[in-house]
Amino acid sequence: MPVQDRLKEIRAKIEEAGDPLASCADLRSLVVTSFPSRLAELDRVFANLPGIAVPRLARRPQGRGPTSSPPATANARLIKAQLLELIDTLEPALPPAPVPLVVPRSSRPLWKPTPWVFISSVDDGAKEYRMRARNACLQKRMLPIGMETWSAATKSPADVCRSYVRECDVMILILMHRYGSIEPNSGKSYTELEYETARAAHKDILAFELTSVVEMEPLRLDPEDLRRLQTFSATLAPQLRKKVATADQLEVAIIQALDDWRSQFDSSVG
Repeated sequence: MPVQDRLKEIRAKIEEAGDPLASCADLRSLVVTSFPSRLAELDRVFANLPGIAVPRLARRPQGRGPTSSPPATANARLIKAQLLELIDTLEPALPPAPVPLVVPRSSRPLWKPTPWVFISSVDDGAKEYRMRARNACLQKRMLPIGMETWSAATKSPADVCRSYVRECDVMILILMHRYGSIEPNSGKSYTELEYETARAAHKDILAFELTSVVEMEPLRLDPEDLRRLQTFSATLAPQLRKKVATADQLEVAIIQALDDWRSQFDSSVG
């Protein structure tokens, strides 16, 4: 029981009891354990109270008979008043009540959110490269978002793409061998639409260009498709982080880029 509560309990016993001397032993025990510097003062007070011999509270003197009880004629009111006065002098010396530890918000260890990473690329022939990009995100404890994770929706594919891009924290853009499937309304590829959405939403973009694409299904390359791909690639020059030739190189490059990006992200949320 806390010292404050024990002292209140002893006070209540003294105020209610017909014989206040019955609580003297409890009071002395509390002072011994919680107010040792006040013990001598307490014993002096006890010595002046009628009917109390301080040694008899603690031990029975050697070679004497049983300790006698306080005289029945003791002035109970006087004793009660003196004991309560003594308690009044102890209460200011009480240790402060325990205060719940509240760490200032500025010094709390911040919970670090899991970044969402949007993976943008063409679909045809990109399975291995997109899988490597997802693996890199998971290794860095980030959540990869892409066409592989989407479910059926009532929105148009373009709207779904834009929605996910806006919800993500960073985009991984993989430039490959094709411009990509065309979105009917804009006449642009879905990859370029995702890139434009990320730029408009002020998202960070980590771009990677594959200089050689291997183990891909034979594709009929359209000269117009290649021209548009080159035009799109030219707009990405400031954002290009790395040119890679293989899936292994791509995964390593993404891990390194995410490491650099994560340090900036954690600083911005902290």
